[in-house]
Amino acid sequence: MIRTIAASSGMFLRTLDMTVNVALPNFAGSFGTDAQTVQWVIIFYVGSTTSLQLGLAAADLYSAKRFFLVGLATRTAAVFPIGLAPLLSWMIDLRTLQAVGNGLRLASASAPVISLFPPEQRGRALGLLAGLGTLGMIVGALGGGALGPAQG
Repeated sequence: MIRTIAASSGMFLRTLDMTVNVALPNFAGSFGTDAQTVQWVIIFYVGSTTSLQLGLAAADLYSAKRFFLVGLATRTAAVFPIGLAPLLSWMIDLRTLQAVGNGLRLASASAPVISLFPPEQRGRALGLLAGLGTLGMIVGALGGGALGPAQG
């Protein structure tokens, strides 16, 4: 059960992280740049997460748990300093590191769910995993609205 909760929290946090995009106009104003430049935050994040997931079939061959824990540690190490980044380039670098952690976690998130549930219950368990990912987007979007109007 703990592994299912951990995998689900990984999906929730990953989609929650994607909702930072609603705050991009605020970032442009804060960093004194334009919206086109701030879009690199999205490009590096999505590109890093996606490309890493494609190459991580190794999580199945080695240890999905190890991949998940390294991903969680990497994401955690990156997420806190993002809010303190004095330069947009630092923010992009930290978001890329966060994306690497998310890619590692996502590549290994379904493995514990598949191994814990019998075949007749796996569909429901994986559906719950996906549902929590959707919940992360909803919660993130609601939180993003609290950032206020764009400055810039």
